[in-house]
Amino acid sequence: MQSKNHIHFYVLQMLLLISYMFHQTESWDFRYLALYSIFSVVAFFKLKKYQSYFFLAASLPILYHYIKMFPNLANHSNLSFFIFLILFPYSFLFSKKITDTQYDSFLRTLRLISFITYFFAAFHKFNSDFFNPEVSCANDKMGEYLDLLPESWTILKLRLQEVLPTLGFVTEAVIPICLIIPRLRYFGVLFQCGLHFLLAPLGFIDFSSLAMVLSWSFIDPKNIHFDLLTKQLNTLVYSCLALVIGLGLFRWQPQTEEFSFFEGTAFIAIFTPLVWQYILPHLHRDFFALPRGLVVKALLLLLFLYGFSNYLGLRTAGTFSMFSNLKTEGSSSNHFLLSNNPFKLFSFQEDMVEVVEVDEKTQGFYRKMPSPGQLIPRVEFSRLLDIMRDENHTNVFMTVIYENKTIKTENAAYDPGFDFKVPSWQKKLFKF
Repeated sequence: MQSKNHIHFYVLQMLLLISYMFHQTESWDFRYLALYSIFSVVAFFKLKKYQSYFFLAASLPILYHYIKMFPNLANHSNLSFFIFLILFPYSFLFSKKITDTQYDSFLRTLRLISFITYFFAAFHKFNSDFFNPEVSCANDKMGEYLDLLPESWTILKLRLQEVLPTLGFVTEAVIPICLIIPRLRYFGVLFQCGLHFLLAPLGFIDFSSLAMVLSWSFIDPKNIHFDLLTKQLNTLVYSCLALVIGLGLFRWQPQTEEFSFFEGTAFIAIFTPLVWQYILPHLHRDFFALPRGLVVKALLLLLFLYGFSNYLGLRTAGTFSMFSNLKTEGSSSNHFLLSNNPFKLFSFQEDMVEVVEVDEKTQGFYRKMPSPGQLIPRVEFSRLLDIMRDENHTNVFMTVIYENKTIKTENAAYDPGFDFKVPSWQKKLFKF
């Protein structure tokens, strides 16, 4: 019979593969990867005897895809990438034997990843715009629930819009604080799961499923009830597969609000028993500690610096600053604690190209860019031209201002004189 460490690790691997499946089948942008993600969950579930070896094999195409696109990934994809990177070598190490010391060090790593993620999710929101109900992303996203209120409740809706930014910040700030304090850890995990249950119907099932992976890392393997867990996991896997395959067969369009709401609601129903049965009674009660191994510590440092990139001036996309209203352009920031940008070492955000005029047929084709009046970082503008070439946008006239010079072209993507000479490594690493 397998040790409880092996069982705990198996559940963790399964939850990660399920989260990847939800991510790929939510949009079906990469159809082969979406089908592969379903196959991976089924095969891993059925081949329990070879779990570590199969996870290693299943992770290779996933890691290859992430490496190919990194760091220009969405927030949840960056987090998923880091977790796969951590689990891959440990799957090899744990293929035969897992000692308590080794597994404890591994779980410390995932717990610190969880803390770093939610620390930045809250820290980025500590700015003047997020607390302004008129522009706060809290009302932009969570406000969708307020739209469900009847028109006769308009006054209540307006009052809720005033407090929603503060309520949203407090909810996210409570998570890292409670996770790091053993006596409050129950509340941290509850707030973490509760937050993602609220977000799942709004179209964030990909991040919500990753939150289940991070929550599981706080469970003490010694407290696992094997028989109960087996039944619960079987129900969880079959339910997730039925949801994904069922929606795929009906050819629902993932972009619609109805699809997101239905899938998110089903997600809550599927995962609530797991959260209630195993997270609440069995949490790890020790204080946080650094894991063993220089490589793992280096990856954790990289993850932290990645989340801190906004304040260094390196990038603003994919840094867990999602829906935070954070602005770090120029010599000042809207962040309450770092308003004078004391850590800003790089000026990529200040190296701007101003779009004056652009062909209507090309306006806003990529992330609502380019459009007249926009100021776009030179790195991002050069990437924009690359995408125009990839999509064969020919004969696109454009007028821009760069370094106080007006530049015109009749063929922006292919005009040799309309080249901003950004090194490829900058376009690979920096995204705004």
